[in-house]
Amino acid sequence: MSTDKSTDRAPGLIYTPLPSDEIDAAFSIESSSYPSDEAATLSGLRYRQANASPYFRGAYKNSALIGFVCATRCAAFEEESMSTHDPEGSILAIHSVVVKEDCRRKGHATAMLKNYVDSVDDSDGIESLRLIAKQHLLAFYVSCGFRVNGLSPIIHGADRWFDLSLDLVDFKKPRFKIIDAFASEAGAGNPAAVVFGFDVEKVTEVWMQKVAAEFNLSETVFVHPEGADGARRLRFFTPTTEISLCGHATLSSAYVFLNGEGGDEGGRENLTFLTREDIELRTSRTENGMVKMNFPLNIADKIEEKELPKFEVLVEEGFGIDKGGVVCISGTKDGDGRWFNVLAEVTPEAFDALKIDISALTTSPIYTHGIIVCKVGSRVEGCDFTSRYFAPKIGIDEDPVTGSAHCTSAPYFAEKLDKPVVRGLQDSKRGGVMTCTVDFGAGRIDLEGDALCVSEGKINF
Repeated sequence: MSTDKSTDRAPGLIYTPLPSDEIDAAFSIESSSYPSDEAATLSGLRYRQANASPYFRGAYKNSALIGFVCATRCAAFEEESMSTHDPEGSILAIHSVVVKEDCRRKGHATAMLKNYVDSVDDSDGIESLRLIAKQHLLAFYVSCGFRVNGLSPIIHGADRWFDLSLDLVDFKKPRFKIIDAFASEAGAGNPAAVVFGFDVEKVTEVWMQKVAAEFNLSETVFVHPEGADGARRLRFFTPTTEISLCGHATLSSAYVFLNGEGGDEGGRENLTFLTREDIELRTSRTENGMVKMNFPLNIADKIEEKELPKFEVLVEEGFGIDKGGVVCISGTKDGDGRWFNVLAEVTPEAFDALKIDISALTTSPIYTHGIIVCKVGSRVEGCDFTSRYFAPKIGIDEDPVTGSAHCTSAPYFAEKLDKPVVRGLQDSKRGGVMTCTVDFGAGRIDLEGDALCVSEGKINF
């Protein structure tokens, strides 16, 4: 069982094995949480702390104990096993899950128990967690991963109890949620797989790439546990390669964890993520329930006159647009000075008559990542510009809705239209709209969009 301090479930809470000098404080919380015929005795708590200390974990807020979970190991979950500890037992029997009265109904108990289960090491011979609970608490335990097995034969106090269990091996499997980003209904926006709950010391890049290929979505994001700095690291994979940044996968990750769907306490207003290159991605919940992301701007440079002809050829061969339909071609560069994303503004007439040749876009040697084709105006009321994004070089013929591309297209149109807030429609088959607030002074952009979860499950390999 992990003995490290952890803060990965609820902001402001720290979880750590309970020291012996905190037993009196724990007993006070225990006594106020259970009827006298059900509460553990002071001597019972002392026994559990002395003999099973790795499994007696406290939750602290501002250095004060606000709750705890304690358990002992046993070979069989029976009434007699409630008062003993077998260090070799394959069952971890949980005896108490309690928080102080003034800390209840704030999500702390959920966060504390989920953190506790996460901290149990399945390589230490523990196969399952067991507990008994009253009927009014069944939903709480089910939400934390436990299964109700029926009435328990264990007699503890005057009331009947239900038997619950959690298969630790199954629980430790990485989890995923498929999120439709920049969408308010299923089947719209851009889907991303958000993978979390994995052991960062065991996963490899080969495994992450295999998972991304299995999902076969434009992006799969792997969300690492929260670090000591309060940030979670993100790794982005297409079905064929790892990429440095993905906007819609970031929004999907924020949606999952801001809403507590990733096992957090929920109710957070802000979350910070870090990319592989330590780029800081700030996310928050807006007043109308949308997710807002704060990214660095990636402003396109105009293509120099001497290079322009080969880009005009790219636009003509890839989209069927001759020079007369091109308004402006610009682009961003990667760390090696190569053209990364190309931005081609075309006339509305040319945009509406695109003839896409994926082969030409894939084989062109003059850029390394993707192409944004865009125009002023939109068929959607209130939108200032329309775009489409193609990235066949990284295995994505056309991306449905692309947050990172708007870090380039939004400042382009904000400057062109002389307005700091612009709305863009990405006019793919699925389509999506995002509101973009450009801050040239800070070099950052706010991207706002909606999202919803369409499926979830566990990864079995």
